[in-house]
Amino acid sequence: MGILCIISLISYLYILFSEKENEIKDKMISYQINAIQLQKLKIENWLNKSCREFKKIETCILKNPDKSDNLNGLLSILINQDIRYVFLVFQDSRGRYRFIGDGASEPAKVMQKIDPDNKQSWDESYFSLKDRIISSYANSDGLWRTYLSPFVRKNKTRLMLVTDFSISLNDKIQNTITPIKNILFYILGITVSIFIIGIIQMLMYFYAKKESYTDELTKLWNRNYLRKLLDDKISYNQYIIAMADIDFFKKINDQYGHDAGDIVLKDIAKMFRHTVNRDDFVFRYGGEEFLFLLQKKSYQQILDALMLATQQLTIRVTNQTIKVTISVGVNKDLHRYKHFADMIKSADIALYNAKISGRNQITYYSDSMDEKSSSNFQIVQAALDEDRIFCEYHKIVDTISNQVFKYEALVRIRGSDGTILYPNSFIEVIKNTNIYTDLTKRVIDIVCHKILTCPGLHFSINLGLQDFNNTEIINFLLNAIEKNSQLLDLMSIEVLENDKVDNEKRCIEVIQLLQDKGLKIAIDDFGSGYANFSTLLSYQFDIIKIDGAIIQKVTEYDKAIKIVESIVNFAKLHNMIVICEFVSSKEIYDILKSIGVIYMQGFYFSKPSTECIAHLDPDTFN
Repeated sequence: MGILCIISLISYLYILFSEKENEIKDKMISYQINAIQLQKLKIENWLNKSCREFKKIETCILKNPDKSDNLNGLLSILINQDIRYVFLVFQDSRGRYRFIGDGASEPAKVMQKIDPDNKQSWDESYFSLKDRIISSYANSDGLWRTYLSPFVRKNKTRLMLVTDFSISLNDKIQNTITPIKNILFYILGITVSIFIIGIIQMLMYFYAKKESYTDELTKLWNRNYLRKLLDDKISYNQYIIAMADIDFFKKINDQYGHDAGDIVLKDIAKMFRHTVNRDDFVFRYGGEEFLFLLQKKSYQQILDALMLATQQLTIRVTNQTIKVTISVGVNKDLHRYKHFADMIKSADIALYNAKISGRNQITYYSDSMDEKSSSNFQIVQAALDEDRIFCEYHKIVDTISNQVFKYEALVRIRGSDGTILYPNSFIEVIKNTNIYTDLTKRVIDIVCHKILTCPGLHFSINLGLQDFNNTEIINFLLNAIEKNSQLLDLMSIEVLENDKVDNEKRCIEVIQLLQDKGLKIAIDDFGSGYANFSTLLSYQFDIIKIDGAIIQKVTEYDKAIKIVESIVNFAKLHNMIVICEFVSSKEIYDILKSIGVIYMQGFYFSKPSTECIAHLDPDTFN
C-alpha cells in the first residue's frame, strides 16, 4: 500500500506540473493571438485608407510598390522569436492562393503563388470566415502552429492573414519546470520499476510457496500444507477426517511397474480433486494413502461419490486398462480429541479395519477398534518396559565354503504368558509411532550386543526405507558405531522397501553416509513391490536379496529361473552380492546352485534360532 501511495503522489505532482505548463502555454498562445489580432486591425485600417480608390486590394498593392513596402513593413512588426512567418494571401478565381504581402526580410513577390500543405484547412477558414489554428510542423525549436485569420468585408473574405508561430516558455520558467518534471518522471519510473519487481517477486514467492505445499506427482496438497492448516487453527468441528488407501497397490507396481503406478496415483488423485467440494481438502499423505478433510454437512454424499467414482474409473496404461478400488477409514467425531495426530490415528485405525475386513469399503471409527489397537500398543510397550524384546537369527549360508556367511536378526516379543509374537502381528499397527522408533532402537542395541559377544560372526538388521528419514533411529545407529568401530565390519543393513518414501533424497544421503563409514547395505525382497531394477538407479546397494516369492517358483517356472539368473548376472557386472531367501528344499537349492547362486537362506538349512554358530552341521547338505 505504501508504494502505491508514493506512485500516486508522484503521478499527481507530475500531472500538476504538466497542467501548469500547459496552462502557461495556453496563456502565451492567447497573448500571441491577441497581439496578432491587434496588428491585423491596424493593417486592415491601413488598407482601407490606402486602397479605398481600388476595387481590389491586390490591384492596389501590385500597382503601388510603395504601398507594398508599407504593407510588408506592417507585417514585419509581428516577426519575433516566436513568430517566424507573417503574410497576407488571397484566393484567385481558380482557387489558388497568392501572396499580397510578406513580413519576411526577403518578402515574396506580390501575386506569387503559394501551395499550402494543408490547403483543406486553409479553405475551411477562408470560406467559413472564421479564425483557425492548425498544427503545422515540428523542429528543434518545438511545435509550430499556423494561425489563419480572414479579412472579412460584406460577409466575404477579401484577404487572409497567415501567421506561423510557436510557444517557447520563458527560460526561467522552463528551467524551473522541466528539471522538476524530469526528476518526478525518473522517480516515478524507478518507483514503478521497484513496484513491478516487487509484484514479480511476490508472484514468484506465492508460486514457490504453492509448490512447497503441493505433491509433485499428484498435484494434491501435501503434508506441509496440512501443517499450515493446523498452524492456521482451522475449526475441526466443521470437518471429518477420512483416510483412503488404494487396494492392492503393491500388486499394480509388481505387475505393471512403477511408471504405471504413478499413472494410477495421478488419475485417482485427479478424480478425488473433481469429486470433493470446494471447501473440502484432499492431501496425499504418503505412498498410496490419501487424507480428506470433508465438510461435516456433506461428507456422507462425498464419501459415497468417491466410492462410486473409483469403481467407475478406468485407468489406461500402455494399451491396458486397470481398475482399482479404495478402502476408507473415517473419524467423524473430531471434537472428542485435543490433538490432530490423535484424530488421524483413529481414522487410520478405521482404515486398517476396512482392509482386514475385505477392502473396497468405508469403515467408521469406533471405540472398540481403539481398544483392539490400544491392546497391540500396550503389548509392545509392555514388552519394551519389561525387557521381553529379543531376536532370533536366521543364518545365510555360503554354499561354496559350507560356512555361515552371516545371520539376519528377526525381532520377536515374548508374551507375558510365554508365547512368541511375530512382527506381522504388531509392526503395521505401531508404524509411524514413538513405540516403533523405540522398538527399532532396541533391536539395534540387541544386535550390537550380540556382535560383541559372538566374535567373528556377521549380523544384519532390517530397516524400512522410511526409517532412514527417522533422525532418532539413524543417530542411535551412528552413536553405536562410534562407540564400537568393530561393528562396521560385522554389521550390515537390509533395506525393506515396502512403501514409497517421503524424502527420497534424504534417504539416499543417509545410506551413502553409512556406506562411507563402512556399512554394507542390502536391498531386501528384490523383485517385488517397490524393490526392482528402477530402485538401483537411485540407490547404490552392495547386496541384492531376491524376493522369496520368486525363489519358491523356480521349481515350477523356467521364467522364474531366468529372472534369478538375470539378477545374478547383473550383480556380477556391478560387483554386488546376491542372496536367495526361502530356499526350502534340495530341489530349489540345486537349481540355484546350477545358475551360480552362492549365498542362500531358508528352512532347507535351518529355522531362525536364538543360537548362533559359525559352522554348519555336515548333514545339512545330505
